[in-house]
Amino acid sequence: MIRWTERKGQTFTPDFFVSAIIFIFILNVSYLAWNGAQDTSSDFETDHMQKKVFYITDMLARTQGYPYGWNSTDVELIGLSDSSNMINSSKLDELQNISYDDMTFLWGIIDYEFNLTISGETTYATFGKTIDTDARFITPIERVVLIDHGGGTIDKGYLRYTLWKI
Repeated sequence: MIRWTERKGQTFTPDFFVSAIIFIFILNVSYLAWNGAQDTSSDFETDHMQKKVFYITDMLARTQGYPYGWNSTDVELIGLSDSSNMINSSKLDELQNISYDDMTFLWGIIDYEFNLTISGETTYATFGKTIDTDARFITPIERVVLIDHGGGTIDKGYLRYTLWKI
């Protein structure tokens, strides 16, 4: 008669079964942790972009910029408004003299691409690049503004700002 304790070379033993279950459990936990980390980094990037877009559009639509009476050579903070949500067309004209690279530097978005369009019944100005709809992360915003042409002429318009990262 053969004793179970004396058998050698068994393929499937209880200790192998327990170690296989532990190994599969560790693989599953690692997989879930990796996916969770990926989701968190995507959420972080999206949240960071939304904060940037809100900050930039708020500065454009609600402030005069810095220094007061800025021009394309001395601007430190770009603001297009003389009063809240009232875009000054002369500041809009001055903004056209600022290069794309200078705008990304001033706004702190060097790692991103942007498109800024100010329009109403017609498009008054467009800055930046053409929107890449295939970008990995994309954050658009649209704000209602008033556009002061001077001489008492005021039009309703839209400030559309899109930020993306490939």
